[in-house]
Amino acid sequence: MTFSRQRLAGLVVTLVVCTAVAIAASGTAFASGTALTKTALTKCLHPKVTTVSVKEYEYGFTITPKGPIPCGKVTFKQTNTGTIQHNFDLQGVKSGPLLTAHKTASFTIKLLRPGKYTYLCDVLGHAALGMAGSLTVK
Repeated sequence: MTFSRQRLAGLVVTLVVCTAVAIAASGTAFASGTALTKTALTKCLHPKVTTVSVKEYEYGFTITPKGPIPCGKVTFKQTNTGTIQHNFDLQGVKSGPLLTAHKTASFTIKLLRPGKYTYLCDVLGHAALGMAGSLTVK
């Protein structure tokens, strides 16, 4: 397997090129030499329904439960406990609405690929001040 990592404008892309042997071992049928994301080789074996609490504040997040969450249907309940506008953006998956102080919102998505997902606040400069992290789906 060949791993390639590119950083472009703050975005990290991981590219995995697999041989036919590695693909056969993964149980996934793709043509030899096909470029795949790392999570394309895994799938959700035991989907669950989960609720994740996301508290947004200056300049961070508190995510509950801590640690990996199970793959499947996930509801993110956002609460802005700060004094200025924030949101929760699960990069490349779904962005929650911008919330003013003490407001709440939620969204539900299916996370069927185990792996790490990056999240951040979309308000200009907030991610650089600490409103960014990663969430592990198992």
